[in-house]
Amino acid sequence: MAALALMGTIMTGCSSSDATSGDITGSIKGLTISDGTDTYTVNRSAAAGPIYVAVKPQSSTTFYVSATDGTNAYTKTLAGRQYAAGKGYNINTRFW
Repeated sequence: MAALALMGTIMTGCSSSDATSGDITGSIKGLTISDGTDTYTVNRSAAAGPIYVAVKPQSSTTFYVSATDGTNAYTKTLAGRQYAAGKGYNINTRFW
């Protein structure tokens, strides 16, 4: 497995020049990551800090990420991603 850490930059409601005003990571209660074949789901109480997800190694794939804070839904496509077995990766993404 490859370990992904979705760090404290799941963002919304901010411009690219002001990337700290909309950090929603601490309010996320549900996160789903899919590569089109496998789906990985995290359900949690809202809390600060990164969200960790283990995924199968990928040589090059597109991941579809969706997150919810219980009220709003956010989606993002991460194209051309490569993840090797036994490695950890920090994923910083913004939902505009």
